[in-house]
Amino acid sequence: MRIVLISGAHRTGSRSAQVARYLFEQLSAHASRPEVSLIDASDSRIPLFDDRMLLSTEHAEHLRSIEVVLGSSDAVVMVSPEYNGGMAGSLKNLLDFYRKEYERKPMGLVSVSSGTLGGVHALHQMIDFASYVGAFILNKRLMVSEVDKAFDPVGGMVSERLGRNASMFVEELMWLTEAIHHHKERTGLTV
Repeated sequence: MRIVLISGAHRTGSRSAQVARYLFEQLSAHASRPEVSLIDASDSRIPLFDDRMLLSTEHAEHLRSIEVVLGSSDAVVMVSPEYNGGMAGSLKNLLDFYRKEYERKPMGLVSVSSGTLGGVHALHQMIDFASYVGAFILNKRLMVSEVDKAFDPVGGMVSERLGRNASMFVEELMWLTEAIHHHKERTGLTV
């Protein structure tokens, strides 16, 4: 099975990017051994959303490579910091280049905040987006509050709460992904 993580942070040294890398490690170590990819929305080869006909060849090729990764995935996980009461603009920009790649796929949502509410406003925007594109939204959301306390100075995760919640999130994501994957195999349905 293939899982794609999309890190929506754009800032250098972002804590939500650390959360995405931590989830990458947790998913990669899962007993079912999924193939895990990480797409970084801060990648400078991702242009501002525009008509694809107007893109440079380099931008179009890079977007096509992301389309292939998303299209062949069995599940997508979005990780976004909360900026000004919403999800990261760089994440929304990347997401807007695609649509059918999300349809009828499990989608896990992770919001990150330095405050105590865990990025709830960003989470609401991600829920709206996932609903709009026809994804199967994972019931378990991962809301990371006080992210500044979750990692040590060298990037090691030190928050027991994050470890416990991330573990439950990964298990729920893998359960739903496997259930849908097996159903598609059994019925011959494709996305």
